[in-house]
Amino acid sequence: MARPVPETAITAMLAREDALFTQRNPVSKQLSGNAAKNWLKGVPMHWMVDWGMPFPLFAAKAQGVDVTDADGHTYIDFCLGDTGAMFGHSPAPIVETLRRRRLQKGIADVIIKHSLPWHVVRAGARVEFMCTPTRPKNGGEAAQVIHRPIDMALHHHFLNRGVIVTPFHNMMLICPATTAAHVDQLVTTLDRCIAELTS
Repeated sequence: MARPVPETAITAMLAREDALFTQRNPVSKQLSGNAAKNWLKGVPMHWMVDWGMPFPLFAAKAQGVDVTDADGHTYIDFCLGDTGAMFGHSPAPIVETLRRRRLQKGIADVIIKHSLPWHVVRAGARVEFMCTPTRPKNGGEAAQVIHRPIDMALHHHFLNRGVIVTPFHNMMLICPATTAAHVDQLVTTLDRCIAELTS
């Protein structure tokens, strides 16, 4: 039977993850303050504040699916690699299909394991999961049913554990450098996050 995640658990996780993010990223915090002198909210594009973090994370370098931030932390990138995927820079179709199914199945298995009323869907070259009981049919419906606090808690948890996922609709894309180990780390991180939220 599906069970809701308590609002108190979401609020508590969000507070813990915000504090951890701030503690782990003093250089990004300083760079954010500097950037705010020139850019609205310290970012060049408005959607970049959709992450909901206390301040933007600044990347120092990126190679393949690995991103290193200004504080020296490394992340597996399931978010910013989308440009290559959209323009056809992808692995052979069979390898891409196998990897996407592994990601979709892994997330679905975690949702089922924790008996949550959520769902996962693959649309073209991307996998998304939504913390809602019904799948929205379009962007307008999605905007109405998205549970922003739980999405923020999930993203904070992911980011503080080295995994980047698109924040505004939990979208993940895979590029040729993504390995099964990368996918497994994302799925394991999601499992641990939900276990903490529902315990």
